[in-house]
Amino acid sequence: MSFGDVGNYNNNNKKEDYRVTTYSMNTFSNLNSEVEKSKLSFTFWKGMLKISIAPLLPSNDDSVKFNYDDESSIYLSPSLAYQLDKQIEVFMKDPTQFESKGIKTRSLGVIKIIRGTKFGIEAPLLLIEKLDENRNVVGGHLYEFNTKEYYGIDNFDEDEFTFEKTYFEQLEIDFLKITLKGFYESSTGAQAYFNMDYSRFDQNRVMGKLNGISSALGIENKKGYNKNYGGGVKNDPFNSNSSKSNDNEFNYDDIENQFE
Repeated sequence: MSFGDVGNYNNNNKKEDYRVTTYSMNTFSNLNSEVEKSKLSFTFWKGMLKISIAPLLPSNDDSVKFNYDDESSIYLSPSLAYQLDKQIEVFMKDPTQFESKGIKTRSLGVIKIIRGTKFGIEAPLLLIEKLDENRNVVGGHLYEFNTKEYYGIDNFDEDEFTFEKTYFEQLEIDFLKITLKGFYESSTGAQAYFNMDYSRFDQNRVMGKLNGISSALGIENKKGYNKNYGGGVKNDPFNSNSSKSNDNEFNYDDIENQFE
C-alpha cells in the first residue's frame, strides 16, 4: 500500500485498522548477563500488550544494538496480563518455591518468570518461548533482571564523599508488574473516560477562542450557551447545516485576514 492510500476494504466492508502503536518508556537492558545479553520492551498495539525480548547484536566496537528481527514477542489481552501479573506476584513472594510461573497464549506462546539458580545465578529471569503445533520449543529469548543496577544513597557525607547504598533489587520486576497492571486497569475505559471528561476545560478554552473569532466576523453565538465557557455557534461556518448570519455572509477570506 502506497503512502497516503486510504486503504482497502476487507470482507466486512470495513477499512483497515489504523489505530496507533504506542511504545512504552519502560525499557530495560542487561549487557552484563552471563545467560543472555538482551533488552526487554513493551508496546501497546490494537488493544493488546506486546512484550518483547531482543538479543544483543554482536559488535566489533563499543556500539550497542539489538537484533529486533530475531526478538521473541508475546501478545497479551487484558485478562492474560492480569494472570501474568498475579503469577509473578506469587512467584516473588517465595522464589524458592517454584521453578517458574507463567502463562500461555492461544498462539502457542509462553511467557514465564523463572529461577536464576537453574543457570547458576541469583537473579530471576523472564523467558518468552514459541511452540509449534507439536508443542516443541522453536524459539525464545531470556531477559535477566538487573538486581544491582539501581540504588539509593544513605548517610551521604559531602566532606568525605562516603555513603551507603540501598539497592532496589526488584525495580525492573516491579516496573513489569506496573506495566501489566496499568494495561489491564486502563482496558476498562475508566481512565479514558476521565481523560476526556477532564479535557472539557481545554475544550472550553478553545471554544472561547472560537467564539472570539466568531464575534469578530459578526457571526452570532448560539443563544442559551455560556460564551465564556465554550458554548456553541449558531452560524457555525464549519457546519454545513448552519445558516448564514443575517448581517454578514460568511467568507473564508475574512477569517484569513484575521491572521495577517
